[in-house]
Amino acid sequence: MNILSLDIGFSNVKIAYYSPESGELILDKEINAIAKLPAPPDSKDDKYCFALNDNYYVMSSSALKLPRSYHLIVSDYESMKEVTPIWISYLINNYEKELGITFDKIAIGLSIAYKDKADDLLQYISDQLLMSPDYFVVLPQGVAAKTCLQTYGLSLDPSKRGNYKFESIVLADIGSNTADIALIASGISSTASAIGLENSGVCKVLYDIQSYIFKSTGKQISRSEAEVVMMSGNWRSKGRTYDLSKIIHDITLNYLINDVLDLFDKDPKISELIENVDRVVLIGGGGNIWRQFLPELQEEIQRRGYPKEFFVSPERDAEYFNAISYLLIAKKKFEKS
Repeated sequence: MNILSLDIGFSNVKIAYYSPESGELILDKEINAIAKLPAPPDSKDDKYCFALNDNYYVMSSSALKLPRSYHLIVSDYESMKEVTPIWISYLINNYEKELGITFDKIAIGLSIAYKDKADDLLQYISDQLLMSPDYFVVLPQGVAAKTCLQTYGLSLDPSKRGNYKFESIVLADIGSNTADIALIASGISSTASAIGLENSGVCKVLYDIQSYIFKSTGKQISRSEAEVVMMSGNWRSKGRTYDLSKIIHDITLNYLINDVLDLFDKDPKISELIENVDRVVLIGGGGNIWRQFLPELQEEIQRRGYPKEFFVSPERDAEYFNAISYLLIAKKKFEKS
């Protein structure tokens, strides 16, 4: 059975599936940028251009080359719901066309902040794509990611998979828009006790990048464009490239100290969750950033009274832990049924 697992974030779409030929775990990523064309294109040969329900879309990085007025803005649950069937349709058709893979099932996730919206999302996807709800499974972000952690540990390197030995942890999934915080004690987790927070993710870095560029130049850029600036360190406009790496470094470090660390210190519910655990494991895009900045964060971590190794993150691919978990859970679920 071929299963396509999608973690559709506000900035990126993370993809996981097993190669039908080799069984190898394949990871992929697309920028979550979609441009809706006002009229059918002259040619649809480009793999990033496709049609759904009489509408024409340009996907991923190609969308960023089109006027901003064409862009679908993804900023909350409703806008995320709108783009989800578009991404599903685009990806399943693209993989079939480009690689000859036909997927039998689709696994997707939803932030704990929107945990009461799972049925609504499932129904909307089914209606838009004219597919049975049985074709999909919707899983909770953050909480579900424990499956990847328990299977692979803090490394996707097979030789290091036995290194995960923590009895109890708080799993902190720091995404682009949301932060999902879940207590995992003796392998047991509860979606009901997990905490989902909107507008607490890496979007705060993107907002500051947008603000800096606007104040410096008077130009407005989209969140997807700010994501490209954050990842590259450069902003390109009208044929010129501006090095913003120092600005982005300072903005990001400030976010990690004054938003992420403060989340654990100052939010009473989250502070209570971490009181008796061995570690806090950070995953998602925020987990990648945390690991990158960890040497610069150590002094502040210890100043606040935490042990040096209290906050940890995967060696690599922290942003894929949700997508991998959805794949593992869906594989077990569908094979059993």
